[in-house]
Amino acid sequence: RTIRGTRLPCRRLPGLRPFRRSFFGILPGIQAFLPGFIVCRFDSLPPGHAAVDGVPALPAALVVRPAVAVHLPPQKDPEHPARGIQLRLLAIGSVPEHRLQQPSLPADVVIDTDTYNQVDDLYAIAYLLLSRDRLNLQAILAAPFYSPPHLGRLRQNNSPKEGMEQSYTAVLELLQVMNRNDLTSKVFRGSENSLAGESSPVDSPAARELIRLAREHTPEHPLYIISIAVLTNVASAILLAPDIIDRIVVVWLGGHSFDWKTCNDFNALQDIAAVRVVFGCGAAVVQLPCNGVVSEFRISRIELEYWLKGKNALCDYLLDQTLTLMEKHSSSRTWSKPLWDVVTVAWLLDPAFTDDRYEHSPIFEYDLRYAWDHTRHFIKYVYHINRDLIYEDLFSKLQNLSFS
Repeated sequence: RTIRGTRLPCRRLPGLRPFRRSFFGILPGIQAFLPGFIVCRFDSLPPGHAAVDGVPALPAALVVRPAVAVHLPPQKDPEHPARGIQLRLLAIGSVPEHRLQQPSLPADVVIDTDTYNQVDDLYAIAYLLLSRDRLNLQAILAAPFYSPPHLGRLRQNNSPKEGMEQSYTAVLELLQVMNRNDLTSKVFRGSENSLAGESSPVDSPAARELIRLAREHTPEHPLYIISIAVLTNVASAILLAPDIIDRIVVVWLGGHSFDWKTCNDFNALQDIAAVRVVFGCGAAVVQLPCNGVVSEFRISRIELEYWLKGKNALCDYLLDQTLTLMEKHSSSRTWSKPLWDVVTVAWLLDPAFTDDRYEHSPIFEYDLRYAWDHTRHFIKYVYHINRDLIYEDLFSKLQNLSFS
């Protein structure tokens, strides 16, 4: 009946059965009949609004998308100047179900990657290009990453811009190894900095290309964005062009398992404002958490050598990149490494590769912990990966260099 002391003046919509006066009574009905519906909270009812059987109804103009929080300034009732009307829109609906399912193949995809940061990006891009019968590559976006010397990481730089340029160069190198120089025109430089705030996009060629491509798609046939990096490019595109929200599906490797003590993986902590934009705007999101889920996608040196060594130029290149990095990174002779980013591509390819479920969109707090609001829209949350099936498909394609 009330939310934080404010009475809801309506309990039904025209054409729908009456619901209980309780807010929690109307919530299931709204979600069932109007996915993405936004509830309007009134301090007083604006004049002229229709009523059904004496019960005020929500004005149709307030049934809007995307389902994001909007704050409107107080409006004055001309007949009652002392009575102000404050509107607050609350996103309580869900993303249409079909956009959270694996796509009908083939699907149009963009990959957003900090390629130089880790070797797993190389595997993911190659896997995508070798799955051309199912995934149509539209663009490769170079994402920023910041790896200063004091972090002690092997691949270092002095700014997010430098990280983005390193990634741009690494993408072009991989395309040359794969003899796919025809794709260089589809590679775009991304953001040079992280977001200064949740309403401050970073303009870039990558963000502009993402907007252009998204506008060529529809809610029924969306553009899939494989994001295996910080979300700055994606969030910037959304902030620059909110009309694309219903035209995209973001498949993101980032955060940790909901049971993990924090959500501070590298992709999240590099730009937490960008994560909050993407997870809070109402877009369709598929989250593949790092620790606790995708961390199970480990592989050892012996396996990599068995499957890749001497098979072809691409396999030798990937193996050399991996061994060079890991020999510097680990003093253990029994090391294993997750090829994290590959799983994002796998999610699109075959439902058998992963297990997922619906969850309310989590809130990434600035202290790098999750918070929860069960009135937020739903996302798809991957909670298990079928490691052996994915690796079998990956190595089969790498060895055969089949572009079918």
